[in-house]
Amino acid sequence: MKRVSRLWVAVVCQCLLGACVQAIDITVDARENVVVLDGKPAVKATLDLTKPVSVCSSGLAWQDLNRKPYAGVILVVRNNCQVYIIPNESCVTIEAIGRSSEVYLFFTDHGGTWDNGGSVRVSFAQDGANAFEVVVSGKDNVIELTREPVVSVDLNLAKAWGARAFGEAYYDLAQGRYVNLLLVVDNDQRAYALPIGGEVLTHVIPLGFRSQVHAFFVDALPPSDNRGEVSVSLEEEFLLNVPAKTDLTCGAQVSVLMTNPEEIRAISFGLSHDHHFMALEDIVEGEATADADIFIKNVDPAPCPDDKRGGTLAVVVSEAPPLRTVPTGTFQEVARFLYEREREGRSIIEFVDCLGEPPVEVVLDVRGVAVDPATVGGFVQVHGTEFWRGDANEDGSLNIADPVKVLYHLFGGEDLSCLDAADGNDDGRLDIADPIYLINYLFRGGPNPPPPFPDCGWDPTEDGLDCWSFPPCCG
Repeated sequence: MKRVSRLWVAVVCQCLLGACVQAIDITVDARENVVVLDGKPAVKATLDLTKPVSVCSSGLAWQDLNRKPYAGVILVVRNNCQVYIIPNESCVTIEAIGRSSEVYLFFTDHGGTWDNGGSVRVSFAQDGANAFEVVVSGKDNVIELTREPVVSVDLNLAKAWGARAFGEAYYDLAQGRYVNLLLVVDNDQRAYALPIGGEVLTHVIPLGFRSQVHAFFVDALPPSDNRGEVSVSLEEEFLLNVPAKTDLTCGAQVSVLMTNPEEIRAISFGLSHDHHFMALEDIVEGEATADADIFIKNVDPAPCPDDKRGGTLAVVVSEAPPLRTVPTGTFQEVARFLYEREREGRSIIEFVDCLGEPPVEVVLDVRGVAVDPATVGGFVQVHGTEFWRGDANEDGSLNIADPVKVLYHLFGGEDLSCLDAADGNDDGRLDIADPIYLINYLFRGGPNPPPPFPDCGWDPTEDGLDCWSFPPCCG
C-alpha cells in the first residue's frame, strides 16, 4: 500500500507594531519529501571548529539550461549534523563547536535540468586569514531538489521575513534527529537552511514582489524513519542588510539598506570589517537619511572585545517640528560606508553592537519603541591594484621622471606605493636593471615594457612585489 503524505497548513496572524506573525503548521507522515544527502560529496574536508570559520562561494557553476542559478552549496558539519546553505557570491559563518569536524559540501539544483559548464570556488577563512579553498567543476555531486516539496507557500517577498521551524520531524535513526528544513525561493532560486528546534531565526531576503517558497526536509546522515511534525512560523521583520558581495580595487562603498514595515524615527548600529584587508575612510548619508537632522558617524570607534574594528552610526530623522520619519519601504539606503584597500583578501562585513565606548547598539526607533532589526551581512573581496608598467611616479605618463624615480628609490630611499609599476623589466625584482630598461625604451629604441602596458591592467607575473595604490588607474 502506497504511503501518502498528510499535510495541512494553518495560517494565523498576530500583528505587533504592524509586523505580522504568520504560522504555518505542517504535519507529514511519509518520507517522499525528504532530500537525503546520500551522494558523494563534492568536497570532504576537516575544519578546526574550535573557532568560527567563514565560508564563501563564488563562480558560475552548473547553471540550469534556463539560466537560473543553482540554489547554493549545502555544507554539513559531521560532528553536530548542522547544515548551512551558502548562496552563490555569499558567505556564511560556521559556528565553533569546540573541536575539529569533517565537513561535506554538496551542490543543490532546484530546476531539474542543467548543463555542466563552469566552476565554483569555495574558500574557508579563520581569524582573518585564508585557511584553504577548493575549486570544483562537473555535475556528478549535485543534489537535485526534484522531489515534491513538503509545502509550497505564496509569500509576499516585498517584505522581509524571519522564519523558525519547531517540532520533531523525521527523526534520524542514527543521530536522533533530522538536520534541517530547506527553504527554496522560486523566483530567485535562493535557498535557506532552517534548523528544526526554534532556536535559530533565518532571515528571508525580500525580492520586491511575491514568490512561491518551497520547503524540503534535508537529512545529512541516512537512514531515517518517517514520523514527526514541524511547524514553521514566518514573522514580518525590520531588516538591515548590506550587499552579499562587494568588490574593492582602488576603493569601494558598501550601502547599508533598510526594509521597514513601519515608519522609523531613529537608527543606530555598528558595522564591522576586517582591518587587515581594508580601512574605513568615511560614512556618508544615504537617500533615506539625506535630510536627517542628526547624523553622527565614527570611523574609528573603540574596537569590540574580540578586536573587531569598524564604524558606527546614529541617525535621528527630526529633532524639532515639523517631525519627520523614514517612511515604510524596502531596501532603502541608510548610509554608504567608504573603504580603502589595505591588502588583497576577503573581509566579512557584519552588523555588531559592540563597537564604541559605550557600545552602539543595533536599534531602530519605531513609534517610540526600540526594535532589534534582523541583520544580514556580506563580504568585500579586496583585489590587487591595476597599474601600468613603467609609470613609477604615478603621474599618468611615462617619461624621464620615471626611471629617475626608481633610481631615487633604490639609492636615495624615496618611497614607492606601486612597486610593480617600477619593475620595468618584470623580473620580479627592483634593481638597477629597471631604470636602465626604461631609459632604453624611452631614448634608445628598446623594447616596450611588459604588460600591463600601455593600458591599465593586472600584473600577469607572480612575484613578491605589490601595488598599494595607483591613482591613474582609479579613474
